[in-house]
Amino acid sequence: MRFGIKPCATILLTLFILNLSLALPSSFVTVNTTGSVVLIQPLHTDGRYIKNANGKLVFLRGVNKGGWGDTSTGDWTPEGKVFGTNNTYWDDSTVRLHLGQLREWGSNAMRIMLNIDWWVRNASEYLWGPQQTNKPYRYCLEKTIDLAAEYGIYVVVSVWTVYPGHRVELPYNATNPDTGQPFTETDFINFWVDIASVLGKYPNVVFELYNEPYGGEKAFTHWADVSQQAVNSIRDVEKINRYSLHLIVVQYGYTFPPIYATWQQRLLNGSGILYSTHLYDGGFRYGWGNMTDISSSWWTYDSVKLRIAQLGIKNLVEINDVPFYAGEVGAYYANLPSPDPHQLEFFQNVLTVLNEWGASYTAFVFDVPFTVYALQQNTVAPFPPNTVGQTLINATSAGKAMGIVTGTVTDLNTGNVVQDVLVSIGGMNVTTGRSGMYWISVAFGEYTVTYEKSGYSPSSSNIVVSDSRSIYQINIQLSPS
Repeated sequence: MRFGIKPCATILLTLFILNLSLALPSSFVTVNTTGSVVLIQPLHTDGRYIKNANGKLVFLRGVNKGGWGDTSTGDWTPEGKVFGTNNTYWDDSTVRLHLGQLREWGSNAMRIMLNIDWWVRNASEYLWGPQQTNKPYRYCLEKTIDLAAEYGIYVVVSVWTVYPGHRVELPYNATNPDTGQPFTETDFINFWVDIASVLGKYPNVVFELYNEPYGGEKAFTHWADVSQQAVNSIRDVEKINRYSLHLIVVQYGYTFPPIYATWQQRLLNGSGILYSTHLYDGGFRYGWGNMTDISSSWWTYDSVKLRIAQLGIKNLVEINDVPFYAGEVGAYYANLPSPDPHQLEFFQNVLTVLNEWGASYTAFVFDVPFTVYALQQNTVAPFPPNTVGQTLINATSAGKAMGIVTGTVTDLNTGNVVQDVLVSIGGMNVTTGRSGMYWISVAFGEYTVTYEKSGYSPSSSNIVVSDSRSIYQINIQLSPS
């Protein structure tokens, strides 16, 4: 027997959806290519925070999806099949299977990395063989973004390389392996103009200029110049096409050099910019310059928190009032004969600290279950979470039951900000920075917040935290003792 919706029910459903769309702000409603009404909002920045069109906080937390540098389809393994099956075939239902799994994990973000050449040529290619894909690159990418919106997932579109299989430290250092033609800065800017023109109509897209650009100080200055041009060009496209503003992620290096020391030389102009780095064990084991040696305890909570602070993430956010996004967080753990348990503890503690700091992050890597950084078991699709993946699921869930408490501490007599005040809440401690400001995310509950510094009388304040998408502001004046 076949079951269907009767005509009268179809009419009622259509009227309901129409009324719903009319009742909501236009920025809240998107009609995708299948005709579905998608309730996902564009994002913007408000100082250090990411917010939606209703002014509510949004934390992008999810995964890096592998495959977009290997095949034009994005490499989605069909249900019940092992990895590598049908990696040249696009199928909507298979993509929905994986997106649905991400929602079950509690993820709202998926970072993908493209090949510029495949986008420019709209290729239907497979990197590891002569096979052609059944759908071209642009179709598969647009369709992925379109479907992701239905699942409430934001897609961070980054660039892995210019030409498939030829990774370079900066995109304009690339040359075409077939013709020897250089890929120039102008080519790079034009690529982003094209991407923004095509993908700008999707409210759930975040643009990331390039994955792990690196080089010396001169290379950074040049990269900052080119990044600013790219940002300006994307904004021009949005204005001309009347698109909503999209978040843009910029990065330099990977873990090192320290993010604050790098970008403090030259912050980019404009709003909606996220500053990013990647957090893996190497940067914690070995440090940089005069950083504290934590090689004997790099995986512990206190050492992780110390190193993340020394990387300048806290200073960048606090002093410049800009948002931070950890584009990759990974554990070298899966598919090893004798995995190091410290890797798992390290991964958990990094996510814990990022939750406490109200940061966004995407873990590495989803849908590539055979790698040492895999988040899933190497069985059949949909691949179940392994120990690392379950750690991510737990962290994402915990982050949804936390609220941000923030404020500024000033001197009662002078009105000047007070630095290095110890702020304690729920067993966690933070200190005020140069601006006298503090912020921390805590689990829902009732708290007494205490403020202490030598030379001042202690103070306290009571607060109830119950909403993960609101900011709890407590400004305190301390009396000199």
